[in-house]
Amino acid sequence: MEDQLIDAVLELNEDLAIDIVTQRIREGESPVSIISLVQEGVNRVGIYYNQGRYFIADLIMSGLIFKEVIKLITFPPEDSSLPQPVKAIFATVERDIHDIGKNIAVTYFNSKGIHPVDLGVNVPPEIILEQIMEDEPVVLFLSGLITSSYYSMKKTVSLLKERGLRENVVVVICGLVDEEVKNYVEADYYVKDIVESYELYVKLSSDSQKTTSNLGLRRWTQKHVGSPPASIWQEVREDA
Repeated sequence: MEDQLIDAVLELNEDLAIDIVTQRIREGESPVSIISLVQEGVNRVGIYYNQGRYFIADLIMSGLIFKEVIKLITFPPEDSSLPQPVKAIFATVERDIHDIGKNIAVTYFNSKGIHPVDLGVNVPPEIILEQIMEDEPVVLFLSGLITSSYYSMKKTVSLLKERGLRENVVVVICGLVDEEVKNYVEADYYVKDIVESYELYVKLSSDSQKTTSNLGLRRWTQKHVGSPPASIWQEVREDA
């Protein structure tokens, strides 16, 4: 049976979505659980957009619903003693202006005592690289909700290679992504929700303390955590 909250977001029914969220907060449902359901609804709006069933205005509306939900949600603060030798950077890539998933992930990281860099939306690869050069080693979270964002993600990774920065950057893609998109982009990981993003960062940041000055973060990660498979995607829509 489908969840009513997912359906309300998918149908772009803001009033119903807010009512359901308000009720579930009163009932003590986990903020992370609520956010995950809303995000799933937004992801499905993105699928409808890619299928031509929804339009850009519908994408924007789903984002507005998410932002209204966020106003009702508070994550309990946590004093984190986690060492942070690796910086987390978030960006919604060029060609995409959808920031809902990214924003909630940044909020969640902050609530856990981790303070990532948020580069915003529609971010060109060159801007991302400028930030990486200031902060490396880096776990780079690239977000995208439409198919044209996949090309921008791949372009960013290609530029990392050209500039000789790839070995010290772990690339994680988020949003409407899967294993196939990860392989096309040549990212290291893909994640589907904020908790998975946070837990992956914690592992990578903790493990990175075991690296040496002569061993890049990504190379160490591939050796000890697992190397991503070769790309299997041959093409992607490159039009905005």
